[in-house]
Amino acid sequence: APVQVETQTQTLSSVITTKQVLELPTLTRNPYDLVATAGNITPVDPRDSGAVRGVGFNINGQRSASTNVLLDGADNNDTFTATVGQSVPLDSVQELSVVSSAFTAEYGRAGGGVVNVATKSGTNVFHGTAYEFNRVSALSSNSFDNNAQGVPKGTFTRNQFGFSAGGPVKKDKLFLFNNTEWYRIRSSSTETALVPTPQLLAAAAPATQQFFSTLGQLKVQPNGRIYTKNDIPGLCSATGPCANLSGTLPVWATVNYPLPADAGGGDPQNQYQSVTRIDYNLSNKTTIYGRYAVQSLDRFPGTISSSPYVGYDTGENIFNNNGLVSVTHTFSPNLVSQSKAVYSRLNDLQSLGSAPAAPGLYLSSANVASQILGINVALAGYLPFSPGNAIPFGGPQNLGQLYEDLSWSKGTHTFRFGGQYIYIRDNRAFGAYQEAVEVLGTSLKQGMDNFLLGQLTNFAAAVNPQGKFPGQTITLPVGPPDFTRSNRYN
Repeated sequence: APVQVETQTQTLSSVITTKQVLELPTLTRNPYDLVATAGNITPVDPRDSGAVRGVGFNINGQRSASTNVLLDGADNNDTFTATVGQSVPLDSVQELSVVSSAFTAEYGRAGGGVVNVATKSGTNVFHGTAYEFNRVSALSSNSFDNNAQGVPKGTFTRNQFGFSAGGPVKKDKLFLFNNTEWYRIRSSSTETALVPTPQLLAAAAPATQQFFSTLGQLKVQPNGRIYTKNDIPGLCSATGPCANLSGTLPVWATVNYPLPADAGGGDPQNQYQSVTRIDYNLSNKTTIYGRYAVQSLDRFPGTISSSPYVGYDTGENIFNNNGLVSVTHTFSPNLVSQSKAVYSRLNDLQSLGSAPAAPGLYLSSANVASQILGINVALAGYLPFSPGNAIPFGGPQNLGQLYEDLSWSKGTHTFRFGGQYIYIRDNRAFGAYQEAVEVLGTSLKQGMDNFLLGQLTNFAAAVNPQGKFPGQTITLPVGPPDFTRSNRYN
């Protein structure tokens, strides 16, 4: 076929068509996975969770957070996490466009790329689908780490099922479309961690014993290998309380505990997504459509934070809404106007578990999980394997947008005029250091000695600064600050 050269704009872009959306395989039926078929992009390593922003791809050589996400041409960004705001089911997608370089003026707000999802409308003919996609662990293999530890394969069942239907309410005049999809994921795996033995606790100072008696009730008693002091090379310094322990004293015990975690089919959850769209031909010069999208997601306790101790498993609740009204009016064959009004509310809550806000104790680092013989060490508190992270987290982001675009043709020239106004109000709670971070040492040897002595090398907690600045004095006692913020952007 002859190659068509783009002569109208300098933009580099590609479109994933309806046929591609319907026929290309996707593991989770996430429409944004299809961005992989576009050019000038590279996928983000999914293991680097802190860098997975935008739609999960680096576009135009920029970070994934530099992608502007649109839904029916309107803003669809979670501004706090720089990720997709409103998710929609795959069968509601008419097409995706990926603009990777040299944007025209109506896009803006992005240094990397622009990804726009356009939703389907009803037509003069009734169309519909009903479907279920099923994945089960019986057809998967065990992980390398589980095999190395002698841990059995996790189990999961993933069901995605739903329907779509569209057609005329009044022929040539009024059309309706809906796509609703449900997720039911049941998944469990076995987490392995090391916990201090009763013998080690008995040899420790009263402060350490009190900490664990108050906050450290195990969900499952040790059910794996128990390591003595002599089993762990480099555990103790040459002098100190650890060095004085008997070499045959049991010090660390293996706990294998079940966890509602991603064993290959996604986080355990209940979820539904729905898109409803109404199109109305008001006249031969004016068309109107309204679209409403909703998403409700409940991730089970243990998916956000897990621990072998009672009360520290946490989950996540998400409820998102997005509504849009668009009016297109043709004043003349040379002048066309498109106006849009958008409102969205994204609400993500990651709350504490049944245990109250309590200090997290870490053996040998305030930044990464402590390990002994390559196995994570779990001490009492929230996020035992993620020091420095924080819960509770979340709150609603409200967004309003007004958009106007005019296209005027004059002779052989086309002129575009327009503007948009966006208001964002982000009410966010972020409990950074609401749970104090307590570190026993900067190395395994120092951590062991201080565990036995009941001493810390580092203690970090958020306090109310009482209006004072760094270097100034505050009055004791101190209390916690307000962890909520209301950030407004125009």
